[in-house]
Amino acid sequence: MSERLWGVLKARGVQRDTLEKMQNEKIDEDVIIEMTDEELSEYIPRKGDRVVVKAFVRKENSETQTQKRKFTLLESLRSRMAGKSGKKTARLVSDSEEEYESSAPGPSDGGQSNSTQKSAETKRGPRGKKAKEASTSSRSLIVGFSVYEATESRYKQVRAPMGGGIRHITVDKNTPKRKLLHTLCPLFFQDGKNCHGSLGDFQLDVSTDVHGSQPVHENETIQHLIDRLGLKHVRCYLLAKSVDLDEDKSASDPAEDSLEDLPDMFAHRRRRGEENLMPTAIDSSQEEVPSTSDGHHISHGQPNSERYRPLNQGDEMTVDNEVIVQTADDSSPSNNPLLSEAAEDRVELDVQSVFAATLDSDAVNLTPPTYNIPDEFIQEDQLARLNDDDSGIIQFGPFPAAVELDLNATQPLVKEIKVHRGNVCQEMVTFFSKEENVNLRGTTFEVKMLKSDGSTEMAEDNGGVLRDALTEFFDSFYLQYTIGNSVAVPVLRHDMTKVHWSAVGEVIRLAFRQEGILPVRLALPFMQLAFFGTPDDPLDAFMQLLPDVDRLLLEDAMRSVSSVDADDLMDFMERHDARRNLTDENIEKSLTEMANKEMLQVPLFVALCWRPKLKSLGLSRLQLRQIYDNLKPSTRKVLNILEFPKPMNTEEGALSSSLKRLVREMDQNLLGLFLRFCTGSDLAVREKITTRFTESEIRCPTAHTCGCVLNIPRSYAALPYITLKSEFTTLLRNRYWQMDII
Repeated sequence: MSERLWGVLKARGVQRDTLEKMQNEKIDEDVIIEMTDEELSEYIPRKGDRVVVKAFVRKENSETQTQKRKFTLLESLRSRMAGKSGKKTARLVSDSEEEYESSAPGPSDGGQSNSTQKSAETKRGPRGKKAKEASTSSRSLIVGFSVYEATESRYKQVRAPMGGGIRHITVDKNTPKRKLLHTLCPLFFQDGKNCHGSLGDFQLDVSTDVHGSQPVHENETIQHLIDRLGLKHVRCYLLAKSVDLDEDKSASDPAEDSLEDLPDMFAHRRRRGEENLMPTAIDSSQEEVPSTSDGHHISHGQPNSERYRPLNQGDEMTVDNEVIVQTADDSSPSNNPLLSEAAEDRVELDVQSVFAATLDSDAVNLTPPTYNIPDEFIQEDQLARLNDDDSGIIQFGPFPAAVELDLNATQPLVKEIKVHRGNVCQEMVTFFSKEENVNLRGTTFEVKMLKSDGSTEMAEDNGGVLRDALTEFFDSFYLQYTIGNSVAVPVLRHDMTKVHWSAVGEVIRLAFRQEGILPVRLALPFMQLAFFGTPDDPLDAFMQLLPDVDRLLLEDAMRSVSSVDADDLMDFMERHDARRNLTDENIEKSLTEMANKEMLQVPLFVALCWRPKLKSLGLSRLQLRQIYDNLKPSTRKVLNILEFPKPMNTEEGALSSSLKRLVREMDQNLLGLFLRFCTGSDLAVREKITTRFTESEIRCPTAHTCGCVLNIPRSYAALPYITLKSEFTTLLRNRYWQMDII
């Protein structure tokens, strides 16, 4: 028995003789944890002492196991580190082992202890690894891709589905910017193109930020960049800007639009040449033509008389492996239907790829020629578009984006909301009060429901958990932030600011956008005020807002003021701050004014906070009224959405009849609870509830709210209907349901 256990028992007043007996019989912690309560009572007769001892032993055992796990984890971690560094590190030892090893010299250490040797070896391992990393000549880069948006006058990062994303590469630390571009281009331009266009359609640059405000300097290496910016992890972006956006620069110096060292063409050139001109070979003694890495020569100069001549009769031209011969008839526009009505029209074709295969080492200028095509053969499609100046010139290039897409909108995100059951309303208001959680377009929200002790309920949110959380939110919202009877309107509170009311509007927008739920207990005129700014007549809704006693009083007074008790009517007027003596002539007008004040003027601040959120839902006045009618549950609606298996045997038919009978006998409150039990929401938001008859040892209905499935045990078929009614009704009125089925 340990001294700590001895002290606990002694503090509880256990006799010393008993303690000595337990010690003599070796009743220690390991034995106590295996003993039953009856066996332990022979030594410790009092129940309270046994409970304390059991708890103490479990705690001690848990701490011991925790220490062992930590010890094992650290030793495993050290062994892995030793494996990566190629060195053998010392294992973890206990205090006794360390004392023994420190006193025993090694065979070849000259009297030094083993522990000192192992400690030094352990310290050298990580330091040696860091020194090795620092001495390497390469660095890892994280690379992104940004395209210049002319409408916003800035670069925007491109996501992976659109040809961008994040790439990881390793380059030499002495790599300059020009060589770095050679490495980055193939990452985002496979085969020289991507969904944004060809490589030659863009001016390219490299920057350390996504917007291009920190470009990498010319001839600057990776190591210089790290030293200049003090970076630990290098992240850079390949910037692409369409050459069409920089016309002045293209006209003054066409060759500057591209990097001369990169493969293929970097600039999309469009020129008008003379009619019927084609490139011809030039003498090898002419000025040197810059070439690409594959030996093909490229010239960005303008056509001149030395490089171009008219296409005469008998000349041959090879296009796509077909030989075209110019004849006398074809040279005349009147004899050639392709040239009859389009003598002035031009279409520019980049023919570098066509002629590159036939050029020798002294190949010539590849400036694109021009050809005549009549108007009837010119159609605007995705690959060719007609110029706006009606010149008949078709420009072949990247497909022009007809609609500017927001990449954030095309990439729906999933954001998780963690709430505790019983405190959903306050926690969701707090969540949407934070600026980073407001106006998240294209974001889907999921709810993780926590129990009161902080543990997570066993449920995966596929819609059912969110509906259940929203139902609890609105139930708490009606109780804490509204007033009314059959219908309700928000009430102003000192602790609810504009931010908090706007957060409630965010929850309402989320509920309708993802699950089609609206708080239909809120008065329709108030919601019309929040949605559209102009409500309908609020008098009918005002009558439903009042308690039943006041409503019946006013209904009698509207028929005849003299038929009701004057004191009761005066008391009602005082409670609503009315200063008018009611008569048969003015009672309807007075009540309408009171309705405007109570339902529209007082909660106007709330409606103004909600309007920007609700207006984005795009509902019309008629649609809002239809949604109110469709969401409110009724017996007929619930019966229509119940779906039973087909075919059913006699036992299943009897159970289905009993369930329908139970639904018919439910009041409005029980109908809402039944819908919430089956679907997660107390409103009619789902089109069907699938009923299944199961074999279960436990006689209790269960439901899957995500799929809207109700499970009824078959054992109810052998019992009277009243058993199903009493047990199911008790289950619904209990209202404490936990998600424990995944």
